[in-house]
Amino acid sequence: MLNTVSRLFLMAALVLSQSAVFAQTTGRETVQELFTLFSAWSSKQSQARIFTEAAQHIDYPTMAEMAFTPAQWDSFAPAEKKELIRSFRTLVENRYYERWHKLFLRSRLNIANEAKAGGDIYVKTYITEGKSEDTVIWRLRPRGGEPMVISLDVNGKDLVSRLSDRFQKQLKKRGPQGLIAWMKNKADMDEDEANGGSSAVDRKAASK
Repeated sequence: MLNTVSRLFLMAALVLSQSAVFAQTTGRETVQELFTLFSAWSSKQSQARIFTEAAQHIDYPTMAEMAFTPAQWDSFAPAEKKELIRSFRTLVENRYYERWHKLFLRSRLNIANEAKAGGDIYVKTYITEGKSEDTVIWRLRPRGGEPMVISLDVNGKDLVSRLSDRFQKQLKKRGPQGLIAWMKNKADMDEDEANGGSSAVDRKAASK
């Protein structure tokens, strides 16, 4: 009787472990989901849904922290960290989401490979439209068992690195609170630009 019960427990544990493995999303799948999501953006009414669903695949807390040195991040008060993360997310949403939509809408996603290095996952892709082709490397990091995007490199231009350069200048000039105010103002300006800007696809703007 004891052996039978033990075998049942072992079988159950095996099934659960296998299910967990099969249920885990790969980096490729996360990239494909985001590409499809941004391509499907059809109206202002769908914006809130897009923002919410995209945030399930993008690790904004880690991205915000990566934009600063470890010493700088540790020096921020808890309330400042919270505001920096929130402002970082809003800035990316208002500045880049519309641009990515315009880029992905008429393009095709070709996934070249997926590799792991230093605990992160790198998915190399090619975004093609006609004769135009952009190399996009998606950097992901497991969070809660699922790979989440922590940066995006478009034709050699890394998103977090470029934002970090701007943040460093503002932090030195204005201090933490001044930086947060600058980020909020920048996000508002980008939102106004997106709402009233041209509908033409600017492939270079996707990485600026």
